[in-house]
Amino acid sequence: AIEVGLVPTTNALELAVRVDNLEAKLDVHYRAACIGGSTSMSVRTRARLTSELRVSAGSGRIRTAFPSPDVTLEDFQVQLAGMPGVVESMLKRVTRPAVEIALAQLISSKLPPLVDAQLSALLTRPPLPQVLGREVEVVVTPSWLELAPAGIAMVADVKLAVRGGAAGRYATTRSIVPVPAGDAAVWVSASSVNQLFAGLWAAKAFDRT
Repeated sequence: AIEVGLVPTTNALELAVRVDNLEAKLDVHYRAACIGGSTSMSVRTRARLTSELRVSAGSGRIRTAFPSPDVTLEDFQVQLAGMPGVVESMLKRVTRPAVEIALAQLISSKLPPLVDAQLSALLTRPPLPQVLGREVEVVVTPSWLELAPAGIAMVADVKLAVRGGAAGRYATTRSIVPVPAGDAAVWVSASSVNQLFAGLWAAKAFDRT
């Protein structure tokens, strides 16, 4: 089971993750004095991760970062086979902190690109809705993002391209960036509405026979 908690703070999200029944199998190669060899090791544990999740927007992309993740392993169990007792005792002492450090480094380096890619795919390839029987391609390009304890605000350039309505022309108006609010809300500029209706008009979506 995996539990995830996100709490907005100033310029970041407080992330808390709990993973139960985390299991891993490792190959161990050891050498101490004149004793050496290799064996397999099974690790079973419960992991807790706490970190700041920093999110920013610019150049048409959303970027995330986990600057200092903290990983704590609970109920840590290690099983080793065919190893001298003194070596087994030493490995059990160093395995837990080594696994915690390795997981923290993995999260810090590997997770942000995966999250960025998923957010990018979500924004740039949304489904094609239909308005008055015409497909509308929605392209969202983030330009600004702000996190605060009261909520999250994001400004994005939105392109609403109606299939068959490329010839549509519309007037643009100056947009005012809204402030973050505690409640979930969507703010749409008048230019986006003008763009949509111009495309629908050019695609003859309002014609009725």
